[in-house]
Amino acid sequence: KYFLRKYYFNRKMLKRKKLAIAHLSTGSVGGAGIAARNLSLSLNSPNIISHFYSRSFKNISCDSNDTALRTSFADRVLGRLFTFINLRFSSKIFFSLYSKNLIRDISFLKNYDIVHIHNWYNLLSLKDIEYIAQNVRVVVLTLHDQRFMTGGCHYSINCNQFKHNCNNCPLLPGILKGKACHNLIHQKRVANYPNLFFITA
Repeated sequence: KYFLRKYYFNRKMLKRKKLAIAHLSTGSVGGAGIAARNLSLSLNSPNIISHFYSRSFKNISCDSNDTALRTSFADRVLGRLFTFINLRFSSKIFFSLYSKNLIRDISFLKNYDIVHIHNWYNLLSLKDIEYIAQNVRVVVLTLHDQRFMTGGCHYSINCNQFKHNCNNCPLLPGILKGKACHNLIHQKRVANYPNLFFITA
């Protein structure tokens, strides 16, 4: 595993007054992870500092601006539990009702001018994304699927419940339908931040 020293700028970096960009993705492989890392590498220039943060780097030769985020054993266990729960409802389509925030302290992101979130499942919670929008000048969220537009489905297929707050989700038992509705309402609130911009992949 590859770790940089700490998750904040040192004094030399701050004195350079470059545009600072952080790219976040749950993993370094897969469509979102590969796109995030390639974009981060291509942006580094005399006027831009771009860092890529991910939970892990598998079979990849890391650049000096790549950082593997440290997670505790308890957080990893809880993340796997959430994945197990989510898979229970993924018979028709990948479904993620819960997303565990696996970054213990995201305050280091306030040092960046732009935070670009590529994949947030089991990396950030909705509260984390809202915190970032409140404390960073510009936040970009790339949508690699429909997850941010629904209460849990990564693709809605023929279901239009997301147009009505997902309060009658056909994939969930009655006791959990309220969670899908809560997710979508929270996502709509986050989407209204004027410094949050969406890109479709």
